[in-house]
Amino acid sequence: MMDLNLKFRTPEEVFHDKVPVSDIERFTSSSAPISCFDPARKMIFTPYHAAYREFGEQASVFALAAIPVPGVDRASSSILLESDVPFQGRSYNWPIDAFSILFNGSPRIFFLAGADHYYCFDWSPEKSAIEGGIRQVLCKTDEKSRPQPLTTEAVEAYLKAQHCDCDRCSLRGDSKEHIICTAKPSWNGSGFYGMITSFLSYPILFRCRDGITFEFCGVIPALAKYECQTAVLNGKIYALLRGAAADEFWAADEGEWQFRPCGRLGMSETRPQLMRYDDSLLLAYSRTGVLPNRIRDGRNNITILAGDSEKLSEYETVFQATDEMGIVYYDIVNCNGDLYMIWSNSERFPDKIVRGVLQGKDTLYGSLLAAKK
Repeated sequence: MMDLNLKFRTPEEVFHDKVPVSDIERFTSSSAPISCFDPARKMIFTPYHAAYREFGEQASVFALAAIPVPGVDRASSSILLESDVPFQGRSYNWPIDAFSILFNGSPRIFFLAGADHYYCFDWSPEKSAIEGGIRQVLCKTDEKSRPQPLTTEAVEAYLKAQHCDCDRCSLRGDSKEHIICTAKPSWNGSGFYGMITSFLSYPILFRCRDGITFEFCGVIPALAKYECQTAVLNGKIYALLRGAAADEFWAADEGEWQFRPCGRLGMSETRPQLMRYDDSLLLAYSRTGVLPNRIRDGRNNITILAGDSEKLSEYETVFQATDEMGIVYYDIVNCNGDLYMIWSNSERFPDKIVRGVLQGKDTLYGSLLAAKK
C-alpha cells in the first residue's frame, strides 16, 4: 500500500463535520470553487459564482469565501462582482469559471466574463477590497510571440496552428463559456501550469510565470468536454480529461509536451480533480449509476486514487463517499499537509428542480478530509 503519510477520515466523519462556506443568508445557489491556501493568514480563499434567488447553475454574483483553518467551523463571504453591474466603469457579464492562486502574498482571482474573456485581480483580505483594478489575462502562442488578450479567437487560432481538427470542436457550444480555465493550478518552480478547455475542445496546456500571461505549451490530441485537470510530478505533466471518448488519463514529459494516453477510468461527466501531494498524485473522480441518488447521475459520489506513475493499474483507492444530494465540483485543498474538501450540495433546497434535474449546486460545504500523520 502507498504511504501518503495521511489519515483519511471516514465519509461519516467528513459529512458530520461539514459546514456551509458559501453565504447561505444571501445566496440560494453557489458552485464551482478552485481555492488557494494562504499559510501566513491561515486561510483558504474560495471564489465561487452564486445567485440571490435563482437555483441551479447561476452566476449573477461572483463571491469569495474566506475559510479559517485548521478546522472548518465558519466562513465569511465577500461579494466581488455582480453580473452587469458596473465596477470602476465597466460591467462583467456572467462571471464564472474562477480559480485562485497565492501571488505576492495575496489571493489573485481569475475569472471568465462575457463568455470569452478572462480577467484577474488581487484581493486584499485586510481591506476586503479589490486592489489595483481588474486586468485582462494575456496569452502567448510561444516564447517569442507578443502577449495578446486571452480570447476565444486566440485559442481557436492556436488550435489551428497546431493542426487540430477544429471541425470536431465546439468552442461556442455553451453560450456562457467559450473558454474555460478550471484546472487546479499546479506549481513548478517559479510558475504554475493549467489547462484551457471549452464546451468541446482539445485541451491546451499553458504555463504562467508572471501571474497574468498564459504561455501555450502544447495540445492534448483528444477532445475534452468543459474540463481538463493537470498536475506536475517528477518531470512529467499529467492530465485528466472530462468527457473523453477513450483515454481520460494522459501524460507528457515536461519541456517536450507530447502527450500520450495512459488509460481510462470511466468517469462521469462532472469535474474531476488532479493534484500533487508530496511525491504522489491524487486523482479524484465520480462514476455514473451510483445509488441512492436524487440529483443528476454521476454527481453524487467521489473516489480518490493515489499513485505516482502513468500506470493507472498501480493507483490505489484512498477515499470513497456518496451523498444522494450531491458531491459536486469538489475542490481538495492542501493546507500545510492537511487536506480539506469543498463541494456543492442540494440538501437545503431538495424541491427545486432545474431543467428536469437537481443540479446539486445550492450550497458550498467544507470539511477536513484527511490529516497529516
